[in-house]
Amino acid sequence: MSLKSLTTALGIAGLLPFIATLLAALSETFVSVINLLIEPKKIFIFYSAVILSFLCGAFWARLLSRDFSLRIACLLVLTNIFALAAWVSLLIVSEGLVLSLPLLILCYLILIYFEYTNVELVYGNVYPEYLKLRIGLTFSVVIMHLVMLIISLSHGA
Repeated sequence: MSLKSLTTALGIAGLLPFIATLLAALSETFVSVINLLIEPKKIFIFYSAVILSFLCGAFWARLLSRDFSLRIACLLVLTNIFALAAWVSLLIVSEGLVLSLPLLILCYLILIYFEYTNVELVYGNVYPEYLKLRIGLTFSVVIMHLVMLIISLSHGA
């Protein structure tokens, strides 16, 4: 197995908890037979916060291998802000998913934007297709967040 195939497989596998909790939330909405200790919508938020924090940490690690500059410093601060936003999404989830979900969506989109606009800095030594994989995975995650937001708005968050 190559690095490219492994990272692709792991990236796709990382979507499975999003898909499972989204399906569980849909099932709960339409069938009302799921009896979990925690609502699938909240599990979705918890997993999303973990993944966002993971992505920020990975971004951080790539930046630390570079020479210090103002640009690096700004990106390091930005990733910390996103990790804190992930934590805040967990704090406000009890107030309603309609607050947590947009916050997470915004963070995912801004993070991928900064990865894309700093591609040489962040992915200089990473295989070229990795950014395409990240963009595809990010937009899949954002779409699932939007679907979860629609479910939450239509059936109470």
